[in-house]
Amino acid sequence: MCFARFNLYVLSWTYLLRSDFAPYRALEIVCVGVFLAWFSYLVSYIPTWPLRVLYVLTANAASAILHIQITLSHFAMSTESPDPEHECFCARQVRTTMDVICPRWFDWFHGGLQFQIEHHLFPRLPRHKLVRVQPMVKDLCRRHGMEFKEFSFIDGNVYTIRWLGHVASRVKTYNCRERLHDQAVASIVS
Repeated sequence: MCFARFNLYVLSWTYLLRSDFAPYRALEIVCVGVFLAWFSYLVSYIPTWPLRVLYVLTANAASAILHIQITLSHFAMSTESPDPEHECFCARQVRTTMDVICPRWFDWFHGGLQFQIEHHLFPRLPRHKLVRVQPMVKDLCRRHGMEFKEFSFIDGNVYTIRWLGHVASRVKTYNCRERLHDQAVASIVS
């Protein structure tokens, strides 16, 4: 995860330059370009190239915990709705995110992002107040028969890795079916 930010840079440029759907392509290219120019300008004040490289690597690696937290909170839950016509906003937020259990003294490490369900339900609520809302959200979920997912940091990582493995196997199966379909069509056509 120390290099996740570099992956985001590559994905951003790939999306902007190759995607068929980028409604604000020009604006986004300008904004990403301005950021790159600004960051490069600031880094240019670091006296030597080895220190510049070290700074860029360290600055991007420091965001690793944020990437882990976002991955835990967002990628471990299915986004497929069992009933898209009737599922309400609150139910979707509870179903598609999870909280990370940590001791109160360790909240600083997650910066409030461990309360992801509450954050999705109340996005404008300051992060330091999300802890107060959690018991109310748990009670609401219990009363309406919704599962409130929360894991320890380690268990959350294990759950996420297993879920991503499950998704990868589904994608692999889908890609195999697509290839078989394409081969069948090609054999009929020729």
